[in-house]
Amino acid sequence: IVYSLALVPVLLTLSKAPRPAKPHPVNLRKLYRISPLGLVGALCAGMINASFYGMGPVFTREIGLPLSGTSLFMASVILGGLCSGRSAGCPTVLTAATSWPGSPLPPPWGRCRL
Repeated sequence: IVYSLALVPVLLTLSKAPRPAKPHPVNLRKLYRISPLGLVGALCAGMINASFYGMGPVFTREIGLPLSGTSLFMASVILGGLCSGRSAGCPTVLTAATSWPGSPLPPPWGRCRL
């Protein structure tokens, strides 16, 4: 709610929006030299998320859940991730408690290091 209220002054402004920057191709080698952990982590996280969100509904349908059960399963996974806080076993895993915009709970190692 607070985040939505913070958008009100931006929406009521009379100034024009800036022109979007021209897109430029991403050089993966250069990006890897700048941040190898960031690139590898983003690729791994993308593959894991894509496989789960792609195969989760297939799994629930294969075990015989109705469409409402599949929907409940996927919704509970998303809500569980939002409510879980930090992972007990791996302190470097960012969860929703530390990734909300303007979060009061930044990661203990700092955002710039990542």
